[in-house]
Amino acid sequence: MTAAVLERIFEPFYTTRRANEGTGLGLAVVHGIVRQHAGVLKVYSSPGEGSIFHVYLPAAPGAASVPAAAQGAGPPPGTGQRVVCVDDDPLVLATLTGLVRRLGYEPVGFLSASAAEAYFTGPGSDEVAAVVCDFAMPELDGITLAQRASRRRANLPWILLSGYLNEDTLQRARAAGLETFIDKPPSLEHLARALHRVISRPGEQVAASHGEG
Repeated sequence: MTAAVLERIFEPFYTTRRANEGTGLGLAVVHGIVRQHAGVLKVYSSPGEGSIFHVYLPAAPGAASVPAAAQGAGPPPGTGQRVVCVDDDPLVLATLTGLVRRLGYEPVGFLSASAAEAYFTGPGSDEVAAVVCDFAMPELDGITLAQRASRRRANLPWILLSGYLNEDTLQRARAAGLETFIDKPPSLEHLARALHRVISRPGEQVAASHGEG
């Protein structure tokens, strides 16, 4: 990467890809997670020679730490409930499913809205407790996917993820029955609270929260 690109790679939505080839949010997610764990992320890159990423995390004293949600500092962890995760970016999806699993839920991930929509036509969707879905996707946006999936599961709780939701989009989401929004990339704490709220008290609104990084 050139020095100019290197300066911006951790900015949400910055990308060197062409239109309709993605948004470049993946490195912003990684950067946010590393910062959330009091770590440092360093990058060494030269055009034509490749790139090296070094992640430095503080050592845990003694045994590995337990997530805050499981320590009583936040909502209680899940008990294996199935949570569908949808995002067209592989790195973001891997991060999201990892967070969901860490919180005690069983993640089922899809890289496209069409694959997730197909899943909701099958018997496995009956076991889904909640959906965490990106808003901006190339085939269908998260709101349209939720509307289509509701034909199979009318009262299924949805959490809509986005780096930015303007007022028109929020109104459209609420008109579709979506009331839970969290910023992308989500912090472990915000995701834990949103999942606990929508699963334990379906139908209650969770206000848009601001993630870290």
